[in-house]
Amino acid sequence: MGKRLYRHDNLKYWWVYDLEEIASILKVHIQTIRAWIKDDGLKTIDNKQPFLIYGLHLIEFIKKQNDKGKCKTPFDKLYCFSCKDARPPLKNNIAIEQRPNGLCTKAICRTCKSKMNKTYKLEDFQKLKRTFTVVDVSKLYDCDHSTDMTHIHDHIKTNQSESSQGDLIQWLHQTTNQNTTPPTNG
Repeated sequence: MGKRLYRHDNLKYWWVYDLEEIASILKVHIQTIRAWIKDDGLKTIDNKQPFLIYGLHLIEFIKKQNDKGKCKTPFDKLYCFSCKDARPPLKNNIAIEQRPNGLCTKAICRTCKSKMNKTYKLEDFQKLKRTFTVVDVSKLYDCDHSTDMTHIHDHIKTNQSESSQGDLIQWLHQTTNQNTTPPTNG
């Protein structure tokens, strides 16, 4: 099982939290928080019960805990889920999927033949092509052309039925004010 990452964006640095509040916010058991205080050095206001923790100290501690689980990978390696380490891909082949916040690369591990992945910046695409053999590129959107420049606008035309419907709606509005005959197509 992988290292769990805790969300700290819903903690407020100026608040004071007790253990039950922290457990409910982070969705951990209260014994986990007691272990953090005892073994991992989570600072409390004082040693009296109930234990109270400043939000600032809690946020700093959570960030450190999250950083412990991260694996720093070199540019030419991807993270293997089975090996739990950075490894080169099988045959140096990768597949790239373009996402709004970057490039998601996927490959197969040379060692254990399981899935690997890593995210890169959009600017790294040319360097990726030089470093790896790119076997597939999935482009989810075209950032060069905005959506208002699609082919749909070229084919919009008004039909006779659309204009006659417009005439009918206009006639209905007029009939509320006076009594007239409906328009004819033609």
